[in-house]
Amino acid sequence: MMLKTIIVFLFIFLCCPVLPAKEIHYLGRSPQALLRGDAFTALADDEYTLFYNPGALGSHHGVSISTFNPDIGLTSVMDQEDQDRFKDFPDNDAAKIAERVMGFPIYLHAGIFPSIKMESFGLSLFASLSNSFILRNAIHPVLSMEYLYDRGFVAGYAHSFGDGGKRVFRHHKWHRITGPRTSVGLAVKHINRSALVEDFDFFGTKILNAIANPDNNDFSKIRDQLGYGEGEAWGVDAGTQMMYATQNSDISMGFSIMDIGDTRYKHRGGTKKVPKQDMRVNWGTAFSQDFGFFDYTFSFDLHPLSEDIDFGRKVHLGFDFGILSSPGIRVHAGWNAGYVSYGATIDLWIFRLTAGFYTVELGTKYKEQPGKRGLIYLSLFNFSFEP
Repeated sequence: MMLKTIIVFLFIFLCCPVLPAKEIHYLGRSPQALLRGDAFTALADDEYTLFYNPGALGSHHGVSISTFNPDIGLTSVMDQEDQDRFKDFPDNDAAKIAERVMGFPIYLHAGIFPSIKMESFGLSLFASLSNSFILRNAIHPVLSMEYLYDRGFVAGYAHSFGDGGKRVFRHHKWHRITGPRTSVGLAVKHINRSALVEDFDFFGTKILNAIANPDNNDFSKIRDQLGYGEGEAWGVDAGTQMMYATQNSDISMGFSIMDIGDTRYKHRGGTKKVPKQDMRVNWGTAFSQDFGFFDYTFSFDLHPLSEDIDFGRKVHLGFDFGILSSPGIRVHAGWNAGYVSYGATIDLWIFRLTAGFYTVELGTKYKEQPGKRGLIYLSLFNFSFEP
């Protein structure tokens, strides 16, 4: 009996893929927030407000327009260990190739998120493409592939109780209102998603058969056979922001529920249903001070609270330091679910450039499998004015 049990255990271990790992996916992420640990729920004060907390619209005043703001993300190979993988890379030996790239995540992202905010109303359009590949399990190699292409819009509004942090024009100059303010926001979004999320046996025949099949005479038939799907969905987000403001400092707290009840896609094409956008519950707090010549912000987030994951993966810490505003420079640093992030932003009136490095968790546990990434973000013709 014991021998049979051992044989069954070995069969499962050798022939089945490991427990599927999980990166936590969001519809949109602010590049500056990613470089400060993605601790942004209580702030959400840039053009990505509606992707973090619609309640944060209550702290906006005037009109802000971001017309052209592409961002690009790539796998980071800054570490010597990662660079050594590709030295004397094998040409045509599948087993040796698998050995070299085992556990190395390949990531490519491109997106654009134009937005407009008018007082407490916001509208963002978006188009975001992400591709990731990673080979897991040295015993039985499995290629995990994730292709997501999202496009659509999100619109939201926040109503405020109190005016703390707002600015008013009195006696020929601007004044900052001190005291408390609570804002409650709601957002509605429409998403068209194309997706291919699948695990393939690296030495299996599914990919080879799809390519070699004489009936698959174009790319669309190949991707359909691999598990491609298209869908569209409506989603709802809600959030609140509470703030107490003095003349030069703010302390704030934010809470948001994104994709309430999960955003589920209606199947529109392909052979497989599009994976849903899971509901995310987020909480955060922040403290900031602005002295004119320079300002700084500390932030702390716990998200996603709705996921059954290690607590360490929910912890996000952020720091932001700026000299002047425009033109000016900002330095970002953070702790993103167990990993350090850092970068900088240069703001020169009509354009703003952000660059840096961050890491996400690709495994199932805290600090199990890091996905190291770099990003570049360029915002052109970014205008902000007050009536």
